[in-house]
Amino acid sequence: MKTNLKLKGGRTYLHSTDFYDWLMGDVCEGDEWVTKLVFKKIISHQCEIVWEKPEDQSSGFFELWNRQADSIERGWLVETSEAAVKRYDYDEDSLVSVAEIDDEGQSIHMNRQCSASTIEVIVALTKRLHNTLFPLSNGKWLVGQLEFLGPLPISYKTVGVNVDRIIKGKFSVCSITIDGDTVGSIRFIVGDPDDRH
Repeated sequence: MKTNLKLKGGRTYLHSTDFYDWLMGDVCEGDEWVTKLVFKKIISHQCEIVWEKPEDQSSGFFELWNRQADSIERGWLVETSEAAVKRYDYDEDSLVSVAEIDDEGQSIHMNRQCSASTIEVIVALTKRLHNTLFPLSNGKWLVGQLEFLGPLPISYKTVGVNVDRIIKGKFSVCSITIDGDTVGSIRFIVGDPDDRH
């Protein structure tokens, strides 16, 4: 199985949220959901999914939890030679324009449902929080890892992200809450989108 993803907005790489939504919609079957998604590098080409650990280095991996079987299956994302060339409009900043950063400056929340997918809102909130608290002179804050306790809800009242740890200003671990419940975590890392090796 191979991705057929488009570039998001003005990006030169494929976005973590599109991988997550694709896995949930096209790869998960029945009572499965994405419990972990890890990126080892910036991906600008379509990826093949393999279910056995590849000999060559993969671009990332994911884990699917099957509730009925009570088991986790791991798959790997192996970048192909097929470049992602199509793109679609995406205004990430407008998604979270009404979000608020708390007075202590460690968390952000938004009390509004929008047309974007839940994972898009989570990543947009995390990015805004990082760009506000930890602005960069070089590089860009990127998703390194996503972990979830269950499938993300389609509808919600409030989404929040809290910075639990920041390491040397280049790596963070954040908890994600939806309607007051912790649903998972997101890790951001500083990377250079122009360096794809």
